[in-house]
Amino acid sequence: MKKRLWVISALVVAVGLAVASCVPGVPGGGIANPAANVSIPGNILQQSGIWVTGQGKVTASPDVAILSVGIEAQAGTIAEAQQKARVAMDAVVKSLKSGGVKDVDIQTQRFSITPVTQYFEKENRQRIVGYRVNNTVVAKIRQLDSVGSLIDAAAQAGGDLIRIDGISFTIDDIAAVEAQARDMALKDARAKGKAVAEAMGVRLGKLTYAQVGSGASPLPVPLNLAKGAPGRDAFVPETSISPGTVIVQASATAAWAIE
Repeated sequence: MKKRLWVISALVVAVGLAVASCVPGVPGGGIANPAANVSIPGNILQQSGIWVTGQGKVTASPDVAILSVGIEAQAGTIAEAQQKARVAMDAVVKSLKSGGVKDVDIQTQRFSITPVTQYFEKENRQRIVGYRVNNTVVAKIRQLDSVGSLIDAAAQAGGDLIRIDGISFTIDDIAAVEAQARDMALKDARAKGKAVAEAMGVRLGKLTYAQVGSGASPLPVPLNLAKGAPGRDAFVPETSISPGTVIVQASATAAWAIE
């Protein structure tokens, strides 16, 4: 009697692709989870066949740094706060350009004007006592060996108003690295499918399902250079920055009919 063999998958692993900037010794460095909160259609779960998940990982050196730097100014009036913020931000942007950052690689990320309030106990109420202006730009630094000096120059230019939110490292042409990781994941899935078929004494049939994904989310390196930053005339050793490596990780789910 011929027996029909069905290998039914009880679980389909979702597919994702993530990029993480791994900087040795920096808290928070690591690899982002490539698959989460993915809904699998019920009709797929009911299909029979051989289901496998392949993995692919490529480690590469970053070639771009993304620096987030801002200015926070406070004064009694909006006009005064804006003026202080404008002068400081102009100096910061000028320092970035002098360090080799191009106009096209500098972009305003956030701008806000908010009132500053203070509670007066005798009046039992809050009163506006001033205004705060925040202006943040993101700079793409293509010369990684100049990151430390650019941070120092921006801090000196912005003075006590400087706010450096953080820095992250990535690869400018990330699509090419993602493609390598996907190819590795697909080849790994094929090899695993063959191994399962051989172990069960059957052959892989027609490919019935395949899914891959892509995405990039480099993890930032916190710097937290804010209030208490050194003054313009203070001597400060050059900031040390280590780019580390970027890991691109992919997974691919595939299913085959059984012959």
